[in-house]
Amino acid sequence: MSAPNTNGQSAIESFLYSMPRLTKYWFTLSLVFTLVGRFNPSFYAYFELTYESAVKNFEVWRFFTSALTFPLNSQGKGYTFLITMYLLYNMSSSLQKGDYSEREGDYFYLLLICSALLWVVALFIIPIGFVWESLVMSILYIWAQLNADTEVSFLFGIRIKAMYLPYVIFGLEFILFFGGLMTLIGIVVGHIYFFLAYKYPIEFGGRDFIVTPEFIKRFLPNVVEKGPNRTAINPRQTADSSTNTRGHSWGRGTRLDD
Repeated sequence: MSAPNTNGQSAIESFLYSMPRLTKYWFTLSLVFTLVGRFNPSFYAYFELTYESAVKNFEVWRFFTSALTFPLNSQGKGYTFLITMYLLYNMSSSLQKGDYSEREGDYFYLLLICSALLWVVALFIIPIGFVWESLVMSILYIWAQLNADTEVSFLFGIRIKAMYLPYVIFGLEFILFFGGLMTLIGIVVGHIYFFLAYKYPIEFGGRDFIVTPEFIKRFLPNVVEKGPNRTAINPRQTADSSTNTRGHSWGRGTRLDD
């Protein structure tokens, strides 16, 4: 018999409180929008991002719904959705608790930039309609590069370095299902962000293009995560530590299977 929850929280509440705030919102909204479309597929037509609807008809909500929805409109997609939800929970939580700890505004800006790049792809290059899966894969890629030498368990206990994980996932999707397009797009977008945010300003001494706007920092101040209790801190108090996270000691070595 399991021990009672002394805090009066259900298992679902405890699970949600275990996630940082932005990850929790992203995870929950992704579940809600996807299930709404699953039980009423006609809603997918209102969630999909297309040039005609979003640009010409100015239906701007589609930018956000496309980043929160996975269309369960064909057989076999349920498994992909569950795996991608797990990756969202694991990778996004690891980033927020690791390299983006106490930097909620910076992490929101990361999500915004990756989403914007994917919107450009969806509108002008490849009409993918929904960018959610690729957005999760871009987060996976960034996590993998920041924790490049960390060993992770994959497929029956096979251990590989985190830096290879996105490519292994793409390779399996391509070989087994002749797919992987969404994963490949996510890898490319994640690489663009990682190059501009870390490699170019550090290894090449170039300009730092990824600077979080002040209005985002005011809206999402740096915080110390303590479950439901959250303490805001002065951004200047963590300026040095935020800078240090872009040194060569990238990542805290969070394991995929932890």
